[in-house]
Amino acid sequence: GYEKSYVQKFIACLLGTIICYTIGTAWFMYVMKFDLMTSLTMCVIPFLPVDGIKIILSILFSQKIKLPE
Repeated sequence: GYEKSYVQKFIACLLGTIICYTIGTAWFMYVMKFDLMTSLTMCVIPFLPVDGIKIILSILFSQKIKLPE
């Protein structure tokens, strides 16, 4: 099977997180009528540290999990 590198997994997780934050923040701005900086302060910045830890842990754990081929 094809084993992805740490870098590939990190990029995939990072892109997924960015997409989720972008859609969520855009929707929040639309519904609440807040500007970008206020929305980022409320919807993104507080969650970055924990999401960063989750990305790192998911990459490390994924190396340990063996899926059937």
